[in-house]
Amino acid sequence: MSCTAQAYAAVRGMNRRTAAEDFHFLDKLAKLRRVGQIGTTMVFPSSRQSHRVPFGTGQRMLRFMNGETDEYRLHDSRIFAILREWLSGMEAAPDRDSEAILADAQKIHPELKEYLELSRFETDWPVIRRNCPDAEHLRRQFHVWFDGLKTLRLVHHLSRSAFPPLPMFEGLKGLLGRMGQSIPLLAAIPSGIPEPDIQFRILEEMRSCFPES
Repeated sequence: MSCTAQAYAAVRGMNRRTAAEDFHFLDKLAKLRRVGQIGTTMVFPSSRQSHRVPFGTGQRMLRFMNGETDEYRLHDSRIFAILREWLSGMEAAPDRDSEAILADAQKIHPELKEYLELSRFETDWPVIRRNCPDAEHLRRQFHVWFDGLKTLRLVHHLSRSAFPPLPMFEGLKGLLGRMGQSIPLLAAIPSGIPEPDIQFRILEEMRSCFPES
C-alpha cells in the first residue's frame, strides 16, 4: 500500500491494532478518496511463520505447517454474487427508505436482510438519508456506512449461516463456472487436494487467464 503524507495525516496514521492494522488503515483511506491500483510493478512477499499476531498470514502459515486445520478452503463464490447484487441495487437506487431496501435485501437472500438488521441498518439509514442533499451524496455516504469492515462481516455472516467454506479446488471450479471460464487442468481433478506440482501449474494457468488479478 502507498498513500500521500496528507492522506496519512487525514486518517491519523496507522493504528496500533495487534493484527489487521493494514486492513483498517486502508478502510479509512477508502472513505477519503478512491483507492486505485498500481499495475506497473510487482511485489513478491516472503512467506513467513509468525507468533506476533493472533491471526493473519503468519498464523495461517503456522497452522498449515503444523497440520492443525484444513487450510485448503475458500469462501463459496455465491456469497460474492449476493454482495454484487446488493451493491448494484444500492448504486442504482440509493434514495429509498429502509423498509424498501430491506425488502429487496430479503429477495436477494434472507441472510442478507438478517445481517443488515443486526448491523442497525433500519436505524442508521433514515439518519444518513435525511442528511444527504442528493443521490450522489447518498451513494457516497452509503459506502462510508457499508465500509470494508461491514463487507467482511457480511462475508463471514453468510459463510456461517448459509454458505460454508468449500474445499479449495471445488470452490475454484465453482467460481470459474460462474465467470464462464474453465481451466482444463483444474477441471480434470476429480476431488481432494492435488500434488504441489499440479497446484503450481493451476496457479500459473490462473495467472495467465487473469493477469490483472
